[in-house]
Amino acid sequence: MHLVDGGYVSWTYGVDARKASAWDTAKWAFSKNNGAIFLMDSSSSYREDFYPDYKSRRRNQYIDHPERLERKERVDRFKEMIRADPTLAIAEVEGLEADDLIALYSLMYPFQDITVTGIDKDLLQLRPRIRLFKTDQEEVTIKTFANRMQKTLAPHIHTPHDVLLSIAIMGDHSDSIPRLVPPRQLELFIDVLHHPDPWGRAIQLFGYDEVARNCYLTVLPWPGTYLAKPTPAEVLDWLRQDHYTYVIAPAIELYLRKIMKEVTDHVRRKASETRGNPRGSEEQHRARSGGKEEADAKDQAKDQEAEAWGEW
Repeated sequence: MHLVDGGYVSWTYGVDARKASAWDTAKWAFSKNNGAIFLMDSSSSYREDFYPDYKSRRRNQYIDHPERLERKERVDRFKEMIRADPTLAIAEVEGLEADDLIALYSLMYPFQDITVTGIDKDLLQLRPRIRLFKTDQEEVTIKTFANRMQKTLAPHIHTPHDVLLSIAIMGDHSDSIPRLVPPRQLELFIDVLHHPDPWGRAIQLFGYDEVARNCYLTVLPWPGTYLAKPTPAEVLDWLRQDHYTYVIAPAIELYLRKIMKEVTDHVRRKASETRGNPRGSEEQHRARSGGKEEADAKDQAKDQEAEAWGEW
């Protein structure tokens, strides 16, 4: 199974018109093996409803920065082009992010290998049979994630659970999730990682409400859609007992089957169509060619990294 983060490929191909010209070939490659599924972020966010500051840094970075805003507008146009492309299988669910949809697929197909084109570090908390790749086929691994953290922390990050702990306790700058570990006290986080009850230890050190809030914002998939509005405290309790997947999987099975059957049927229906002309319509080609011709490559890369990784 091949899943594509629509936001990531939009940043990759949509910022620079010169790179957008390679989109037809890339799209054909994504679709040729039974059809990739493109997963899009919803315009609304359950996480933002719960925590209004969620991703506020990203929204604020465009204020008084017309060049950044122009790049974002080009990316938004590219996203709309993807949504409008009749040859692509698109999955988008109100209130959810692409990460949540990828996590849903991992629950629905627990024994299937899943390849994801995307670089969002949050996905590294999922099971090992999900593999992340950049568009240039470079793999993104837990080691990649660990090496971007402080040198004293990197040797202690090895498992998907370590990734979840890291984001929840160390915070996520790009998503505006508060950091709980005080500056120059990284030994506290190492203590949490190696404790028999890491979540319990985090509660002792940083406070119950703070840890529960960060878990609620970080864990995949977002729990509030599928269960009867569980509280952050309930989600934290499930994590402490290592029961999160056990609790959430049965509760969302019908929901999963409802939305994913529709998408899967769409993939099968469109797979034969993508074997046709990969160039797309002239109107789509004109849409890809819009925007500023001389987009700064360094700024593009910086924006992509900030979107996916934040600043540790």
